Amino acid sequence: MIANREIDQPKSNSGDTILQNQKITNSQIQPLKITLDETDKKILQILQDDFPIVTQPWKEISCRLNLTEQEITNRINRLKQTGVVLRIGPIFDSAKIGLKASTLVALRVDAKRLEEVSQIINQHDNISHNYQRDNEYNVWFTLTAQDNTELNEVLEQIRQKINIPKQDLLNLPTRHIFKINVIFQLTN
Repeated sequence: MIANREIDQPKSNSGDTILQNQKITNSQIQPLKITLDETDKKILQILQDDFPIVTQPWKEISCRLNLTEQEITNRINRLKQTGVVLRIGPIFDSAKIGLKASTLVALRVDAKRLEEVSQIINQHDNISHNYQRDNEYNVWFTLTAQDNTELNEVLEQIRQKINIPKQDLLNLPTRHIFKINVIFQLTN
């Protein structure tokens, strides 16, 4: 099972709208540049590179940075509220946990139904990304499943729930995975 990303509708760098579940309102995502001080950068570096796998990670981070746990959680909450941090959580290698089938899906959906359709899509635990694009096929998402049978069943369930014709759904199965590892260097 793949956890959904935890954002509602902020803009990605490419201008695509991300259609996701967490209730961050558009007004919470600030289009303004945010200024990160050195402490923010150190926290972000730890979250990205060396998140402590312990029962009290915020306490561990606070000890590393010689800050209070409250200061750490306040800063992380501010970074979430401003859209700097979209999600804190693991990224799994789906094949290694038994999910052998994956696909990129494109849907042609009436623009008036985007919010409704995104909510239907996001009800499925095995959806990991869900984007609106400025294109004839305007909703795109990724789906991972145990096998092609399950994948096709989920796609058909979604298609029927959103009530679109078969030709308005493009199933673009994964042929080969090219993993990239993006690491942002924020501190020295």
